[in-house]
Amino acid sequence: MLDNTEVKTNAPKFFRDPRSGNLIYPVNIPSLLTGHGNRWTASRKLIFLLAIRAGFFSVEEGCKKFKISLPELAEWNALHDMYGVAGLRHLFRGDEILPVLEQEPAVPEGSLPECFKRRDLHFDSKQLSVRGSVGTMYFTPQEWAVLDYLLLAKGSPRSKRMIFEHLYGRANSTIGTLRPSLKIVDVLVCKLRKKLERAGKEEYIDTTWGRGYSFKV
Repeated sequence: MLDNTEVKTNAPKFFRDPRSGNLIYPVNIPSLLTGHGNRWTASRKLIFLLAIRAGFFSVEEGCKKFKISLPELAEWNALHDMYGVAGLRHLFRGDEILPVLEQEPAVPEGSLPECFKRRDLHFDSKQLSVRGSVGTMYFTPQEWAVLDYLLLAKGSPRSKRMIFEHLYGRANSTIGTLRPSLKIVDVLVCKLRKKLERAGKEEYIDTTWGRGYSFKV
């Protein structure tokens, strides 16, 4: 997370743009966040995140005003905390999270049938795809591993730490040259939630405060 300028309670809110060094005040935000049409570039995402952290507006106010979903904002925040502006830039350029993490996760094989149905969704473990009433969505190996794990839990919540260790093993194990942060679980679940809803137009992933994530049975 980037360090923001600390401001006293009665002082004007502002932060310094880490790229240009310019001071940004609330009055500057509309022009900085609406000058690119509907295209959320990495720099635009960065300004939005820093504006929230500086207290220019609350998460709910910012999302409503600039038409951003809460899961989308959580995804930006997690990638920025892990990889800085590069994480935001990669997310803008493509749909995958990070190339270095797109390797096969170390998870058990054959835990679910190759093809099966849950609720109104048809799952294909070989194609890593889910077909619903709206369409078919395809998943990365990591996303599918999380989905597989939640499906096997049969509605019981699985904590962020449990999901992380299911994907990457316990401490001291690595994938490639980079071991991701625990926040990667939030990013993957966010991806899962959006893709499943695009396939079936319903909510399939549930969040239980203090316990974790589950697939709604």
